[in-house]
Amino acid sequence: MPEEASHLDAITAHVEKHFGKVELVFHELISDELHIDVLIVAPRDERPCWTLVTSGMSEMPMNVPEGQTAPRRAELLMTLDPGWEMDQERWSDERHYWPIRQLKILARWPSRSGTFLAARHTTSDDPPKPYAEDTPFAALALLVPLDREARRLRAPNGEEIALYQVVPLHAEELADARAGEGDLEDVFDEEELRWIWNERPSLSSSAARSHFFRGQLYVRIATALLVTGFAIDLASCYADGVRLPFSRACFGGVLVFYVLDARRLARWISVGLVAIGAIAGVVVLLQQGFATWRLIGLAASLPLWIAALALLVLPRDVGIWFEGFRLARERDREGQRAES
Repeated sequence: MPEEASHLDAITAHVEKHFGKVELVFHELISDELHIDVLIVAPRDERPCWTLVTSGMSEMPMNVPEGQTAPRRAELLMTLDPGWEMDQERWSDERHYWPIRQLKILARWPSRSGTFLAARHTTSDDPPKPYAEDTPFAALALLVPLDREARRLRAPNGEEIALYQVVPLHAEELADARAGEGDLEDVFDEEELRWIWNERPSLSSSAARSHFFRGQLYVRIATALLVTGFAIDLASCYADGVRLPFSRACFGGVLVFYVLDARRLARWISVGLVAIGAIAGVVVLLQQGFATWRLIGLAASLPLWIAALALLVLPRDVGIWFEGFRLARERDREGQRAES
């Protein structure tokens, strides 16, 4: 056991150097050929997520084929949303415990299968199925940690130990990875994307495109509804022999500009403007009724405004569309800075 203890000391020191103080060690009570503990670091300001690191996997060297550069010894890292249930009493529910279960299963897999694990390896059931109820994740990928200095540590005997980050995947993301569509290291290039949080949308190229273009369609429909509403207002004003008020025309132009501006702030500004316009229309109708064509036109356009408001607020795809344009703008700016 002295070698095992020395590995634990080295792993604990490495974890506390790069991720924070180990608050809890989830000790394994019954073990087979490997004793796998899980070191747990609580969320803090500098790293606002739960950090889990195995200790024990590296006690048995992996069977790395000749020609492969992966170290023979490794441990696993996993990060969870800061709101994840980490009370051990709640772990009787698989919805809360599955990350730890899968971490332990994966840590034992090289010794049981006589093979090895390395960066960009993926694993899942065949066919992939969610690990627990209410979770969208059906596969796991091994990536190198974003912090370069955290990727390797040394055992007391000088042998190198790799630290691989376990990232959950949607079934679509797994299919993309196995089809060679995009590098997982590039897809999961931000720490928050590597957290386990059930609300994370699929980053699959096909799924992302689907969400993006569906959001684009919703925004265009909302724009068409608003333009139609203003056309009804204009026609009803013409029927009454009056001009559409200048302030209302400006309001419509500003609103459509914000809807199509494709910025996150623009989305919520446009939502606020639509809501103000709809409420103002309801107030006018309650006060004046349907005495003129202009008021009748206002009554006809109100459902269009409300439908546009719902399209801008409710679908998650609309948010993905706005976010996609924000990221595209940032890439364009970075490209321009690099050229200059």
